Amino acid sequence: MRIFNRARVFFNKNEYIQALVNPSPSTGKILKREFTADAIQLPLKALATYSSGSHALLSELMRSFIDLVNHIILLFADTISKRPPSSTYNYGKT
Repeated sequence: MRIFNRARVFFNKNEYIQALVNPSPSTGKILKREFTADAIQLPLKALATYSSGSHALLSELMRSFIDLVNHIILLFADTISKRPPSSTYNYGKT
């Protein structure tokens, strides 16, 4: 099962280092998909909030905005973590 891939026990130091250096390649795809979904939903929720004047929709709009900012930070961190190892960072930036 794919769910337990991250939770497995490493018996070999090299396996552990490889897992740190090569994070899951699908992480970037998932983050981009979520960022796109938030970017599409945010203006729609803003329009609905403006037209209805509902405080519940206003709180949902603020939550969506926070999610969008969170995904921007995660995309930035994901791109940095995929940088290869250097002389300063022997195990990469993960």
